[in-house]
Amino acid sequence: MNIPLATTIFFSFVIFLAHTFGGEFDVHRPLLNQEIPIILKVYISVLWHAATAILFLDFVMLGVAYYKEHLKVPFIIIVLLHSIVFAVLFMFYGIFYLDSLMGAPQWIAFWVLALMCFFAIRKDYKKTLGLS
Repeated sequence: MNIPLATTIFFSFVIFLAHTFGGEFDVHRPLLNQEIPIILKVYISVLWHAATAILFLDFVMLGVAYYKEHLKVPFIIIVLLHSIVFAVLFMFYGIFYLDSLMGAPQWIAFWVLALMCFFAIRKDYKKTLGLS
């Protein structure tokens, strides 16, 4: 049993649930309730659901990586990169638009997920490169 990968899968699912249920009511619906042009509401929804799809697919890829040894390293690296991108975006917008890293603290969860991905493949990555 790969305990680091199993905990990474669980944490990825928690992030997906937090986004889907917490963010839906705190972010997505309040934005749609604003008096803005319908085209902006469409873009907001498309981007919201794209992020939801990415988070769900990350969870699925981690689950596949758990059972399919030959896909473990590439799938976990993809999730790791997605996590870094989300973390950097939340940090950037928090600092430059909200004047605080804690204005959009989601970056913390994504850095944690990236680190968990790294630890989940550390041994496998070394084997792939012939370093162990």
